[in-house]
Amino acid sequence: MIVANTDFLCEKRLKGLDLNLHLLYKNSIFAIDRLLTNYKAVFPFFTNHTFEHSEQVINYCNIIAGSENIEKLNADEIYILLMGASLHDVGMGISESDIYELKYNIKGFAEYEHNHPYTTLSELARKFHQEFGAEFVKKYRDVFEIPTDEHLYCICQVIRGHRKMDFLDKKEFSPRYMLQNGNAVRLPYIASLVKLADEIDVTSDRNLFFDYSVTDSRWSKKQTMCYKCHKAIKKLCIKDSVLTLCFDTQDNDVYTEIMNMQNKVHKTFKEFADVVKSQNDFTLMQNSVCFLRQF
Repeated sequence: MIVANTDFLCEKRLKGLDLNLHLLYKNSIFAIDRLLTNYKAVFPFFTNHTFEHSEQVINYCNIIAGSENIEKLNADEIYILLMGASLHDVGMGISESDIYELKYNIKGFAEYEHNHPYTTLSELARKFHQEFGAEFVKKYRDVFEIPTDEHLYCICQVIRGHRKMDFLDKKEFSPRYMLQNGNAVRLPYIASLVKLADEIDVTSDRNLFFDYSVTDSRWSKKQTMCYKCHKAIKKLCIKDSVLTLCFDTQDNDVYTEIMNMQNKVHKTFKEFADVVKSQNDFTLMQNSVCFLRQF
């Protein structure tokens, strides 16, 4: 059964709870949209990382959480979720000058750069894009009209969390991060939800205007395989409480790579499920995730 009735759940909920935060989010979208397109200058042959991708991540957050859980979130949590999901890939397209400035704030960057002296600037940006994204948002917080330091911290943790982070580490992801207004932000749930939603955005409609029949000698072998997998994965459904990504391919190499993707998404789903079980505030709406081959 194709998922229905989840469109704009977070957005509608935020508008109903807090018109001011909803307006701040709406106002930020124009700047975010413009900034996210910058990735094309650095990674011209990558899959879509524009605001269209961020919108789909938010859509998948709505699907995975469902109305039951979204209604449990307060206005600040929803605002942080929407901003974190919207900005999670902003580090993919920051300028060279920002990279040189912000790299000194990133733990482990100097050591990695020293041990990999021939790594290109774009490769470094890609590897650390979640950290660059968080530092970029800190630097330009006024552009995004982020209201308080606490909101800024939480948004940056969501951005950082869509890559390699331990959501059960209470120092990094407080189960109840308190804001000055008295609201608690359940960071592990929000960050792990965004990460899972990001990882399942692998269907062919992610690249609506891409001609899959064309190949380019400038693509790497890995990039070519990535496009082939995107072409093969047709849609997301929910079947018997399982998040199901349906695909169709006769190419054994593509099939093998999709199975590798499934293993990665399984791990992320388990991280999310562990967070839900540990917090006891939310309900796990799906039992698992799988990739289903259709002929």
